[in-house]
Amino acid sequence: MKSDEKAENGNLPYLRQPSLSPDGSKIAFCYAGDVWIVPAGGGEASRITSHANNDSHPIFSPDGTQLAFASQRTGGGNIYTISLQSSQPPKRLTYHDESIPPACWSPDGQWLYFTSDYDGIRGASYKIHIDGCTPIQVAGDPRETHYNLAISPDGKTLAFNNNGSQWWRRGQHPSGHSDIWIVSEAVGANDHRRVTQYLGKNLRPMWSTDGTGLYYLSDRDGEENIWYMTLEGDTETEQFTHFTDGRVLRPSISADGKWIAFERDFQIWRLNVENRVSEPVEIILQTDEKSNPVQHHSYISGINEFELSPDGKKVAFIVHGEVFADLSDKGDKVRKGGDSFKVTDTPFRESQLRWHPESDRVVYISDQTGHNEVFQYHFKERVETQLTDSPEQKYTPKFSPDGKWLAYIQATFNSDTTGNEGEIWLMNTETEDKQSFITDQAFIGVPQPTEFEWSPDSQWLAFIATDTNFFSNLYVQHIEADIPKQLTFLSNISTGDILWSPDGKFIIFNTGQYRSESQIARVDLKPIQPVFKEEDFDRLFREEQPDKPQPPEAESSKKEETDSGTENSDESENEQDGESKEAKDKKPKKKIEPVEIEFEGIKHRLRFLTDFKLNASAESIRPNSKTLIFRAAMTGQQNLWSLSLEEDKYGELPKQLTGTANGKGNVHFIPNGKKFYYTDGGRIHSVGMGEDGAKEGDAKALDTRAEIEVNFHLEKMQAFDEAWRLIRDGFYDPQFHGCDWEQVHQTFRPIVEGVQTQEEFRELLNLMVGELNASHLGAGGRSGSAPDSFLGADFDRDTLEGDGHFKISEILPESPLTLPEEPAQVGEYLVAVDGIPLSRGINLPEQLQRKQGKRVTVKLNDKPQLEGCREVTVQPIDSGQHRRLRYKEWVRWNETYVHEKSDGRLGYVHIREMSYEAYLQFIADLDTETHDREGVVLDVRFNPGGHIAPFILDVLHRRAYTQSNYRGLISTTDTNLAGNRILEQPVILITNEHSGSNAEMFSEGFRKLGLGKVVGMPTAGAVIWTWGWGLLDGTVFRLPRLRVTTLEGENTEGTARPVDVQVDRPLGEAAQGIDSQLDVAVEQLLAQIDEDGGNA
Repeated sequence: MKSDEKAENGNLPYLRQPSLSPDGSKIAFCYAGDVWIVPAGGGEASRITSHANNDSHPIFSPDGTQLAFASQRTGGGNIYTISLQSSQPPKRLTYHDESIPPACWSPDGQWLYFTSDYDGIRGASYKIHIDGCTPIQVAGDPRETHYNLAISPDGKTLAFNNNGSQWWRRGQHPSGHSDIWIVSEAVGANDHRRVTQYLGKNLRPMWSTDGTGLYYLSDRDGEENIWYMTLEGDTETEQFTHFTDGRVLRPSISADGKWIAFERDFQIWRLNVENRVSEPVEIILQTDEKSNPVQHHSYISGINEFELSPDGKKVAFIVHGEVFADLSDKGDKVRKGGDSFKVTDTPFRESQLRWHPESDRVVYISDQTGHNEVFQYHFKERVETQLTDSPEQKYTPKFSPDGKWLAYIQATFNSDTTGNEGEIWLMNTETEDKQSFITDQAFIGVPQPTEFEWSPDSQWLAFIATDTNFFSNLYVQHIEADIPKQLTFLSNISTGDILWSPDGKFIIFNTGQYRSESQIARVDLKPIQPVFKEEDFDRLFREEQPDKPQPPEAESSKKEETDSGTENSDESENEQDGESKEAKDKKPKKKIEPVEIEFEGIKHRLRFLTDFKLNASAESIRPNSKTLIFRAAMTGQQNLWSLSLEEDKYGELPKQLTGTANGKGNVHFIPNGKKFYYTDGGRIHSVGMGEDGAKEGDAKALDTRAEIEVNFHLEKMQAFDEAWRLIRDGFYDPQFHGCDWEQVHQTFRPIVEGVQTQEEFRELLNLMVGELNASHLGAGGRSGSAPDSFLGADFDRDTLEGDGHFKISEILPESPLTLPEEPAQVGEYLVAVDGIPLSRGINLPEQLQRKQGKRVTVKLNDKPQLEGCREVTVQPIDSGQHRRLRYKEWVRWNETYVHEKSDGRLGYVHIREMSYEAYLQFIADLDTETHDREGVVLDVRFNPGGHIAPFILDVLHRRAYTQSNYRGLISTTDTNLAGNRILEQPVILITNEHSGSNAEMFSEGFRKLGLGKVVGMPTAGAVIWTWGWGLLDGTVFRLPRLRVTTLEGENTEGTARPVDVQVDRPLGEAAQGIDSQLDVAVEQLLAQIDEDGGNA
């Protein structure tokens, strides 16, 4: 098919990542996960690679005989080369578990340059020889990223990008400006120079043939176009394309400088540099599916929703968006391991599953109509029925316990607000008449707007709503009322997992702030009557009454109550214990006591059942209302625990019910409460429970098998539509930053229909959300790869590149090479690893892959030879540990720098991120670094955000009010004595362009509260509270929902937080042992201390 025409199935091909041959006669590009080559003037394309995994980022060698490309065939995305003149298979060059596509070839064709974070502290510039070797770091700055590398025609100068937003983000964004830098490629170069000053998009530097200038992509005229500047900078530029709409992406120049290829409108275009005329390249593709788009999967795990039927005999569950059902106890009469009954068979997402009280049908949400509707499946009739049909999104259908009502959430999209306005609706299950029930409430959940639960008598609904302070609380509304009543009055923002006790007397729920400190709360609906223990003693002296004879029906009923859902539950549903169905139908149902709520004083009848340190969440209440099962993580493992709810046992320690490392949830009791079911690691398990709430017996896994056929093309369209709807319904700005979101859907959907790989699909999702010109967006996922392992050493570049010897230039403190009795020393040579001698052609990362935590023998010598070496045994660390050690060393360097520059008067604290763990580390570091010092430099550079800015600001803002002392010994403020950290020392803050999100909110608060000066560079201008959602295909999709403004109303998204003293830190300073921003921070703070006499 032609690239500008639809295929026979009506789909447009997505052509991307063009690369011109040296003479400009050919274009390599990617389509359907493979590399292709086409004549530059257009014509039929030839497929160069063909692999089940994705190949991408092709680049011609300088002589045009080879292609370098990235491939996921070994996971991650490593660099390969392939000859265009032979049939030899591709050759692998790099061994890294992260994606590292090739950026450019050296002019002599011997080296490939790329960006990698292999050293754990930066996205540095590397090169690797085409014959294979250990990658060599060319340039890099701690915690900075060099990307879009381009080597000059003489091989002496490297141009690259630094800073910037995601490449797929469209629109001008000064706070997220990308800059072009140049630096000499030579060892030890310190001549870094920024050549662009325009605060916007300056991407993809491409050298002119004479090496005196750079072509590049910029939006300096409002739209993306190709520009040119000399190495003197962008004060004088030339514009080579003049597009006024659409995108220009990923330009590539031919080595002769005559042509530039780029992406536009999902096609490949070509620019004649001489006459500055651009035109699309007509490409004919003889295509076939990369792999069978329909894949069969058999799941014995992977359950993400599970419901036990009310009679305890059946389970319904969801795997990969499909509904299945099975017996809850297969016993010996059913073949174990048989297929589970498949209820739905669609490429759409079914979710939010619930049983009918009669255990004969289930309801669920499905988006098969293009949006969420409520569907019902009746097992006896084997019929699926759509119960709702209107344009509004539906969520969380739940039958009332008496089966007369079906409640569900209906969310109307309102373009004037931030998306959906939710209401709880009721459907009469007999007449199917529908009516709005709970209205005019703030439901802010994602994607389900709120949670609700029926009372046992079917007369009340409890639900969660949010007030104007963002406080989330519990409300109830009677079935015949129009207005709800508030039950709880907590100043927490998170409430969920409502459980109404089976006896109707209390409600249990989770409550907490935006951190890992959730508590389980209980609210009693009426005052609790006292329990007199004396009655137990009196009962011993009462005359025992003889048992009265019971009628057969009562005996049968008693036996059924005992057996239901236990080991005998595999008996025939129609003939249990010899009883006919007709006889069972005549038995009276258990009487449900009406729920009574005494609202006066109810705010005082709330209590917490768990300590906040447990971060516990309620799961299920036993049918007798005496025991709660909850989930909590201890020692890093999430398990289930039981807690007594009886008044006379209040305060008893919880009992552990499970002990595995997998995630748990979906807890359900059988009717008699003697056993409960739950999911563990995506499988359904069951275990007995004694009267005291302790576990009885061992847990048993229920054998289920979900057989599913996944059609990639149908599933990707469901995922695309769902992602688009999530933005439509939930994006924080109802005007979508000026973007026509409906038009975006029409533009991208035909292109998505044509993609054949998940990588292409996710890239198109990113391009789609890029139209919003906002932060905190994106779609992604991770492919598996061999994990990297590290020794903690850096090697001298000159020696490694020149002689192929591994001379140690730096050793990370606490890294593996420091731990032997005779540790490695700087200046020694690493000469062998696990018996493999190290030489020029050996790739050290390859030798270390998969060896984290294992015993590895290394040989060291003061000369680059095996003879006379010494042998030590080490245990390599994984990439996470390696990054932590690199970070600690960077912080340690900064601390020492501040101490020296201030003559020991100032401390230094860096806040890595705005997480609760980072907050605790901040407290520890603050104590250490302010001891016997006069002030502290607080650093949030490179802090990506989180949520704990208020915690840190609270510490910094506290002031003393009283003090205490031990006689003749110690005197201190009472805030410290009572355990609240207080600083009361001068402090100064450093920010930079990489301080984002909650770190920017912290900077704003720091200035507003007058805590001190802010120095450095303005922040990233990327502030939106954001949620994540997993799409059906496994893609993780981000949804920015909550606007953040200053108190004056200025939107902090897209607007950097200012500094009081602007100080840039040029790249290359770290290698020279300089930090200009720390210099100014120290100077400013010392001046303040001297001027104020040390008073805060």
